[in-house]
Amino acid sequence: MPGTVGTHVQKIQAAVIKLDGTAIEPSELALGRYGHSTAAAVLQYKQKRGIVNRSYQSKADNIVGKMTIAALDQELVDREQTTCVVVESITCRFDGTGN
Repeated sequence: MPGTVGTHVQKIQAAVIKLDGTAIEPSELALGRYGHSTAAAVLQYKQKRGIVNRSYQSKADNIVGKMTIAALDQELVDREQTTCVVVESITCRFDGTGN
């Protein structure tokens, strides 16, 4: 929730930055503080994905609950599994002359 501070907030910040490229204020990142820009990033993340608990909500909010954590975790796992890295091989030949 807004106002919270801790490593758990830093993990949420890192996840929304990685998944959406969202900008979060450096002071919030440095302190692990769930401030205005973190709340805005979470709200944007939830709105984009339609994360709403329909049993008591009609629209997304900026609070990170069980559904949001589950979505962040799953999306991070999915992204990790589908990331490709292309590595090219380079062959070097030396002819003894330093070339």
